[in-house]
This record gives sequence, C-alpha cells and structure tokens, in this order.
Amino acid sequence: MKTLEFRVSGIPVRVEPIFFLVMGLLGWANGYTGVLIPVFMVVGGVSILVHELGHATAQRSFGGRPAVTLTGFGGYTTGPVQPKGRSLVVTLAGPGAGFLAAIVGVALSQVVTSESRIVDSALDILIWVNIFWGVFNLLPILPLDGGHVAADIFGLRPAQYLSLAGAIALGLVGLLLSAPFMAIVAFMFGSQSLTALRADRDQPQLERLDQARRALLQGRTTEAIEEIEAAAAGSVSFEVEVTSAELMAWARLAEGQPEEARAALDQLRGGISRTSRLVQRMVALAEGKQNEPIAPAFVACDDVVAAMIASRMVSAAGLLDRVLEELRTLPVLPGPPRTNGYRALQLGLHHAGRYRDAAKVGDTLFQVEPGPLVAYNVACSSALAGDTESALAWLDRAVENGFRDTNLLDQDNNFDTIRDTDGFRALRSWMESGPPTGGSEEEATGT
Repeated sequence: MKTLEFRVSGIPVRVEPIFFLVMGLLGWANGYTGVLIPVFMVVGGVSILVHELGHATAQRSFGGRPAVTLTGFGGYTTGPVQPKGRSLVVTLAGPGAGFLAAIVGVALSQVVTSESRIVDSALDILIWVNIFWGVFNLLPILPLDGGHVAADIFGLRPAQYLSLAGAIALGLVGLLLSAPFMAIVAFMFGSQSLTALRADRDQPQLERLDQARRALLQGRTTEAIEEIEAAAAGSVSFEVEVTSAELMAWARLAEGQPEEARAALDQLRGGISRTSRLVQRMVALAEGKQNEPIAPAFVACDDVVAAMIASRMVSAAGLLDRVLEELRTLPVLPGPPRTNGYRALQLGLHHAGRYRDAAKVGDTLFQVEPGPLVAYNVACSSALAGDTESALAWLDRAVENGFRDTNLLDQDNNFDTIRDTDGFRALRSWMESGPPTGGSEEEATGT
C-alpha cells in the first residue's frame, strides 16, 4: 500500500500505510467486527485528522505553513516554532477541534433517525473517538498535547519529569484495566521522557567529550585526555562511561600506549563488548596481535576520530595493502557496504596526514564505486602530498564525472599549493562553463 497524499483547504496531508493497520486493530480491540471495522477506520481516522487540522489551522493563522502526517499511533503536525502564547493556542486547537466534532456528532445523533447499525455505530464512533482522543491528548505526557502545554507553562525539564510520572500512572491504569495497548503506549512515552531526561543530565559531560574529540583531531592529545578524565569523573551514566572509555583508549593509542588503552576499556562495567569493534581491534593490534581481520571493523566505523587514529596505526604497521585486500574480498552481508570501509580509511588517512596513502585508498574506492566526490577527495590528498600532476588529474576526473561545486573548490585550502597553476585555472573555468549535472550525496574529505 502506498502513502496517501492530499490537501485539505490547502494544508498538505500525508497518511502512512501503518495508520490504516493501527486503526483497524483499534477497531477490533474495541469490539467491532465485520463491516464495522472499516467504519471505525474511516470515522476514527477522520476524527484524528480533524484533531491535526485543528493544530494546522491555528498554525496557519499565525503565518505558518503547516503539514499533517497520520502515522502509527495517531498523527502530528509540523510547522514553524511559535512564541510561547501562540504555541499554547496551536497546541490546544487540536483537542478543541476534536471536542467540536464530538458536539457535532451529538447533535447529529439527535436529529438523524435510522435503523441502520452502520449509521448508529458511525455516530457513536464520531462522538467517543473525538472525546477520548481529546482527553487522552490532554494528559501531561510528552509528546502529547498536554505535555506540550506543561512545557509551555512550567518549562521543558519540569514537564519531562511530569511526563515520566504521568506515563507510569497511565501504564498502571492500563494494567489494572487489562488494557495492554494502553500499557504499551505508556511504556513508549515513558521511555522517551526518561531518555530525554538522561540526555539533559549528560549534556555537560557530552560537551566535554566533544571538546576531547576536537582536540584529538587536532593532535592535542594531552588536552583531550584531561577533558575525558573530567567528563568521566564522579557519577556518570552508562553512555558517558562507555564513550569516555573508548575515547580514552583512542587517546592512549594515539600516544603509543597500548597498556593504558587496554586498561581504559577493561574498566567498563559492561565489558569492552560495549565499545566499537574498531577500538577493540586496534588495541589488539597495538598489543602485537596482527592475525585477526581488520577490514570489517573499518566497514562499521562511523567516527572520524576512530578512523583517523586507526588508519594511522594501520599505515604505520605496513598493513594498508592487507586491509585493502580484505575489503576487496569481503562477502556481501547485511549492514554497511564494504565501500564504507574504503571511505573510513580514506577519511582517516587524510586527517592523519598520510596523504599518499589516502590517495591510494581513494583510487581503489573509485574503481569500486566511481563518483565525483571520490575523485575530488583523491585530488585533495594528492595536492597535500605535493603531487600536483596527480591532483590535477583527479580534479579533472571529478569535473568529468559532474563535480560543479565552485564554492567548495574556492574555499578548500587543500588546493592552495596548486591554485595558481594553469591546469587548476582551466579546470575552474571548465566547472562554470561545462554542462550542469546532478549533485552527489557523498561527503567530501577536504577541509
């Protein structure tokens, strides 16, 4: 089933297939059978749409350009963030529209006389879904409307605590009423609130760890170690503990201290299995264990600090050719493609200052998956390696494959050493005069 898209009074509405499935299950769970299940799906679905259109209409009245999406557990309306007072109006407009629809349903039930079970059921559904959905959404639980009202009135953090307490209470009510669906929804909302509270609590430590990452990228290892130790001091969450331990291991590996790197990982309560495969493999490599495959760990790498230090270690150990061969022969498995391993190696070697090796990896990647930014990245590394001829050749290849980002090229200091050459100026001119082509989603290595 495809996503259904249409407009109501100019407001775009998107209905995901799972919405129909959930509405059908809710109809069945509420005792409807046969033809009444589709009736519940239609009337109940329209009722939820009315709720979201209430938000959207208020949003639009304040100059916003809202859009409505109906999905698994209801729907949501997107639009620009409004000031505090207007935000409260937008939030309450949803339940208000639903209650108005319920009043219309009550009025219709008084004037419509029908012996049709379908008509009677449709009116009942119209009334009670709008009442229930409005009241439910006014519970002070994020991300429900009541949770947003609490955030507007009390502030986000108090609202998160209130949301967690409300989710626990809702879950208990669901268990007491033998309503598993309610208990499941309460668990989901409670988990979201708890995660948000933990994230807020961890923010100072995570900011210090980000500073440590920047220091490691710039070669300021001693400063990075000080930041990591400060972040890990005292009582910390498990996320901070694991992140600190892994970053400390990378810092110690950067200093050539494998024993200290191993000690950093061994202190973890959950064991080193909680850390990335690459840091485990590099600690083992620093300890002299070279027989285990390395390439799969690079394929799973999505961190520039890890890629930089690991790539430097592989290059220094003379294992780059072996890793490239491992990547070439890797079987196709679920998860990240092997080209991710080439990219991690290329990016890491470039940041590590191993420009010739980075160009070599980029050359291999281009053979596997040609692309304009792959060629561009090889040109960056070649230029910094002092190989002007190769840099111009790869830049030429990037342009031939569609690279046209003159702003990136003009600001990229990787090419400062070749910017005044005739070849570079000719390529720069070609980029503006050549035929336009599609862009690329790859990430440029050049900084």
